[in-house]
Amino acid sequence: MSARTGQLLLAGLAPALLISVLGGEGRASGPPLTFEQALARAGAANEDVAMLEEHVKQARAVRLQVLSGLLPWLSATASIGYTEEVSLDMGGGETRIIVPGEDWGWGGTVSLQVVNLALIPSVHAAGKGVDAAEALHAHGEEGVLFATAQSYVTALFAGAAVSVRERELETRIKRREEVEARMQAEQALALDLKRAELQVLEAQQAVESARVDAILSMDALCLIMGEEPGITYVLAPLETSAAAAPEGAPSEAELAEEIEESLEERSDLEAQQCALKSAKAEKVSSWFTLLPTLSLSASYAQGPESFRAPEGSTWMVFFNMTWAIFDGGYTAGKIMEKSSKSSEALLGLTQMEKVVKSQVRSTWLLFRLGLANRETAMKQLEVASDAYEMAEERYRAGLATGLEVDDALDAQADAEIGLLGQEMNLQLAWLGYLRASGQFSDFFEVGS
Repeated sequence: MSARTGQLLLAGLAPALLISVLGGEGRASGPPLTFEQALARAGAANEDVAMLEEHVKQARAVRLQVLSGLLPWLSATASIGYTEEVSLDMGGGETRIIVPGEDWGWGGTVSLQVVNLALIPSVHAAGKGVDAAEALHAHGEEGVLFATAQSYVTALFAGAAVSVRERELETRIKRREEVEARMQAEQALALDLKRAELQVLEAQQAVESARVDAILSMDALCLIMGEEPGITYVLAPLETSAAAAPEGAPSEAELAEEIEESLEERSDLEAQQCALKSAKAEKVSSWFTLLPTLSLSASYAQGPESFRAPEGSTWMVFFNMTWAIFDGGYTAGKIMEKSSKSSEALLGLTQMEKVVKSQVRSTWLLFRLGLANRETAMKQLEVASDAYEMAEERYRAGLATGLEVDDALDAQADAEIGLLGQEMNLQLAWLGYLRASGQFSDFFEVGS
């Protein structure tokens, strides 16, 4: 920034354009809110984050279901029934009960799959499914926090835009009063007054639009933090947090390093890698279903004494082997499906890696552009302010028309709001670069 530009900004020509005064002090009233507090509230209360946590719980439940196939199953039974008693006369006054009239019983069964090779890769796949869900939870949470940061910045600059528009309105009113005074001194035309009045009306309209934009942006921030809309926070300036954009962009060499690191840091890539490993394990499991399975089961039952159970108890042990010789192509179709999903997951990972590299590079370019545009906007404000001062001096000396002054005033107002917009774009570009390169959560020390 040139010395002249710094003097203009510090002298009050565009104080609201600096991040340090974007907290709305002296104008807005309400509870205070810092950048870090907004991120913390969104992480704790946002519904999307809560739903992602439920997805992790569901993945863990699926893993438990699959793991149960490797563990013994225990079951207990109990029964009671009544039927017509059937007995056999054994002679000599002795009878043997064949079917008890009161039939009751209790017992238990233990079963275990001794050999089922398909279960082993399925358990591994379910474990990778949990890892993928956790990675997606981390990525989704970071996405919510990133959106919160964007909303915070947007609301902050929307509030600053109101200040700029209000100051512009004050300037237009003063300009109209000056023209009215000159009209009384017969130093201005009626056309000058009409033009000044029109500019006051336009400035009033701009103020109302800016206020509505500020309310809407604040409502959006409240919603993403999991709160009801309608709360007006006093937002702390960005310079009090780590969110303020740096004065320079990473170099080409640093960008290349960031791209490589992003392939390791991005949680969505980690989720895709876990999904690929899960798909490969499921593919192996589908092939193992072609092999026979062995299982062991044992049961014990206690009931009334009968012909079949003189002592009232029975027990059995079974060794079972199951081998599907022909299932109508079901297993073959399963193998084809799992193989295709494995290939799809690999293609998805390859594509995502390219997308990540592109995102890091594009956000880096936008950040560099934001820095350049902000510098240009500062120079534009400096030139526009000088031009307005010169037009005022010439107008007072009778060397310029009121139209020239109005045009110069319009140019200065456009330059002020333009600089504000470039400041916001730069801040959003910086946050986007952190998000694309996988540094957002670590940079702000937030998230799970």
